[in-house]
Amino acid sequence: MATIDIYSSTNTHKTKGNSKDGTRFKLAAPEKLMLPGEKTPFIRIIDAFVFLVRGQPVSLPKGWEGNESWANVHLVGAVANLSGSATPLAQCGWFHMIPWRWLHITTILKVEIRKDTRFRRGEICFWLTTPLGDYVLLSPHKGYSLQWSNTVRDLNQDKHTPIFRRMVPEDPVPTWWDSTWETKWPPIAPSDAVTSVKRPITAMTKGTNSSTSPKVLRVEGCCVRRKRQSGDDIPHELHECPHKVHSGASSAAGTSAQPDSYDFNPDISLPGPQL
Repeated sequence: MATIDIYSSTNTHKTKGNSKDGTRFKLAAPEKLMLPGEKTPFIRIIDAFVFLVRGQPVSLPKGWEGNESWANVHLVGAVANLSGSATPLAQCGWFHMIPWRWLHITTILKVEIRKDTRFRRGEICFWLTTPLGDYVLLSPHKGYSLQWSNTVRDLNQDKHTPIFRRMVPEDPVPTWWDSTWETKWPPIAPSDAVTSVKRPITAMTKGTNSSTSPKVLRVEGCCVRRKRQSGDDIPHELHECPHKVHSGASSAAGTSAQPDSYDFNPDISLPGPQL
């Protein structure tokens, strides 16, 4: 399997004001943070994602799908649990109704296109695997859409390129809808959903060691707020809600129209997403 030459100048994307050390993504929590109701191995969805090398957003080069050499590549995105009582909402991509957190994934094993019955009864989509579990990739961050489009453009043309479509309440009952779920279509937030629990970032990292082996942190929620300091050159960072539900919103080749209010913002506040 070819090694990804991620440092090629043709793969990097520079934005004016970007800090070279990637500090603008430092406040995303580690992957090992456990969301409410989770157990390992994880089964999750990740939205508004960005692939990074040395803290900088990059397009993945040709030959990335199924590649096993990801040591230098990280991923930051909004992550939610795909199992448990919030499953119907997660399947719809409704982050505004379920617990979610910004996470930083550093131990990617592979990214591939596949069918997996755990998401929409086998709808073809992008899956990312780490030692801790599996992630369904929904849509890229608005500021990363061009680089993601370049990434999927280089896929094998014989393969179907996944198109994620976020559901809206006005849609008819999806063909993948499970009649055994406790909620009917359109689903409502479960009574035990925790979308506004706040906890400082220190609660997630306190007491951890620097070992490279993954270790789960069980934290019910977090809120991170970072004020801009004098002379701070950190560009726009992460805002509150990855996506609001818009009628007919879709994601062609992984890119979709996203709310104008959602953008990188240096002042991070992560309680539950707001409508």
